[in-house]
Amino acid sequence: MTAKTFLSTCFRRSAVAFSALTLSLGIQASDLPQIPANQVNNTMYQAFYWDAYPGLWADLPAMAAPLAERGITSMWLPPAAKGMNGTFSVGYDVYDFWDLGEFNQKGTVATRYGTRQQLDQALAALDNLGVQAYFDVVFNHRMGADAQENIPGFGLAWTEYHLQGRSVHYTQQNWGYLWHDFDWNWTAFNGSDGNLYPGKWWGNTYHFPYLMGEDVDYNRFEVQQEMKAWGEWVINDVGFSGFRMDAIAHVDTDFTRDWINHVQWATTEDVFFVAEAWVSDINGYLDAVDTPHLRAFDFNLREEFVALSSGNKDMRWWGGLVNSPHRDRAVTFVDNHDTSRAGNPYGMPQVINYKNQAYAYILLREHGVPTVFARDYDEFGMAPTLDKLIEARRYFAYGPGHEYAGNTEAVYAYVREGLSTAPGTGLVMLMSGRNWGGQQLFSINSHQPNTTFYDYTGNVSGTITTNAQGVGNFPVNMTESTGWSVWVPQSTGSAPNTITLRMTKDVGYGYSLFFTGGDSALTNWGAGIEGTWTPGNVWEVTIPDPGNFEWKTRRGPVGGSGQDWESGSNHNQNNLHPSFNGGF
Repeated sequence: MTAKTFLSTCFRRSAVAFSALTLSLGIQASDLPQIPANQVNNTMYQAFYWDAYPGLWADLPAMAAPLAERGITSMWLPPAAKGMNGTFSVGYDVYDFWDLGEFNQKGTVATRYGTRQQLDQALAALDNLGVQAYFDVVFNHRMGADAQENIPGFGLAWTEYHLQGRSVHYTQQNWGYLWHDFDWNWTAFNGSDGNLYPGKWWGNTYHFPYLMGEDVDYNRFEVQQEMKAWGEWVINDVGFSGFRMDAIAHVDTDFTRDWINHVQWATTEDVFFVAEAWVSDINGYLDAVDTPHLRAFDFNLREEFVALSSGNKDMRWWGGLVNSPHRDRAVTFVDNHDTSRAGNPYGMPQVINYKNQAYAYILLREHGVPTVFARDYDEFGMAPTLDKLIEARRYFAYGPGHEYAGNTEAVYAYVREGLSTAPGTGLVMLMSGRNWGGQQLFSINSHQPNTTFYDYTGNVSGTITTNAQGVGNFPVNMTESTGWSVWVPQSTGSAPNTITLRMTKDVGYGYSLFFTGGDSALTNWGAGIEGTWTPGNVWEVTIPDPGNFEWKTRRGPVGGSGQDWESGSNHNQNNLHPSFNGGF
């Protein structure tokens, strides 16, 4: 299957999954809370991963439409500038900043992702969907020089760049005081292969100064001015709304501050800037750059998700930028194209287990802009579960947030109060970090008195009604596979129409398991309702949701009503797949 075919198939399947979700939960658009447009949560989607989606610009409108419907409001796109290897470049080996698939350079007009015209069409489509686009800018270096130069006191180096795109777009007529007549030759760079060129210095960098390629000299005034012009062009002319700043801790900090402040000054748009600062002290990096416009990816929080994946994390304690004084400047994520890449070339510890729980954590909390990763969404098949969490953020995750004081080593709970101006908002989120089986119940203040909640994810059936103080007993499954629940207020028509009772029991050949209980759908403790066998000797029956009720199972010959009773106490609506009590 080609990448394009795979993409198309994934998003057709996702659209079907969304329709099934709304149907199964009995939700119509009118039943969901109405959030004022200026208050809708920003949820970012990383629309690529390494070596994925050639021809992305043409496919982007079809990709974005169902995601926007779920609640995605912004997309981090791959580097759009021409790379040194043309269509074989994923974009991080940037050659010409001003060539976005417009000029015949490096053996091609188009980049890996398409032509400038296709990019323009994709950006227009995103704008129509209300989705912002963020440019992945690689300031640190350039690659793919057109000729070698003999640098005095150094020797030969590949440092002469011809840059046809630059010569067309970066002109004196277009840029006035920002234009400077200089060549991108060795004087525009600090050094290569870790070696400084004569008369140069690395600059004021927060992380080690040399990373790769020809290291751009941001001490040079002319370079600074051109990059300011380019930033204005990308926002005001090309139509992007922000920047993901690649490897930016290796770039001169003073330049980074000045460039961000200039680009924001030069536009009426509220530009989104996020740093990929892969450093231990992300707070320290933000303080060093010292501009309120800059956010940063929360690599420290991802380390918590690595611990969660082990199944041994203490769920009471969480670190990361999002739990620091700079919490409002955190961009949270579970994985990206570097941490989750085929073959794991960087040797990164992986987040494999409890990944839905990790997404629940970043998507539903008050602080941080969360990122959904395309590889998780499509290649790893997480779309059905992520769709529900994205929607829960879009419609319910509003108002002040509170960590539950009773969190345990095994379970984390978090409450959002909701907005008084948007009835139906607010939630109670629980997630388990252990695969023990069964359920655990927690008495939690939802901050919404006398309100009936249901689990938007569908992982736990039934409803919970809070008391006059807003307190209710909220359950969560103690499993890796379904151990996350997002309890949201029930509005007319929004609660699940049905629930499914399950019991695991081998009843022997010729027999069935029957369900009975205190509701008319379960014959009011009369004859049992014959269950359906599923793999693993799991029997199940689906009934209209009766709210609060008790039930039990019986065994009997196939086609009957059940004769032999399960022993022990009755089960209730808070545990729809309990352990068998014994008997028979």
